[in-house]
Amino acid sequence: MLTLAKNKIAGLSEFLVSKGIKASIGEKTRLVTHLDISKQAVDLVVSSFKQFFK
Repeated sequence: MLTLAKNKIAGLSEFLVSKGIKASIGEKTRLVTHLDISKQAVDLVVSSFKQFFK
């Protein structure tokens, strides 16, 4: 579970979309994937979150 400050939600959503990542982001966000998501796609999401919160 990821807990976000309200002022980060819109920015994170826009940032992820700019990276080609579809996500429903809210104050409390649960991160899950479908079974067919590749390791490379998961790595992209992880690195994108790191970039955003850097």
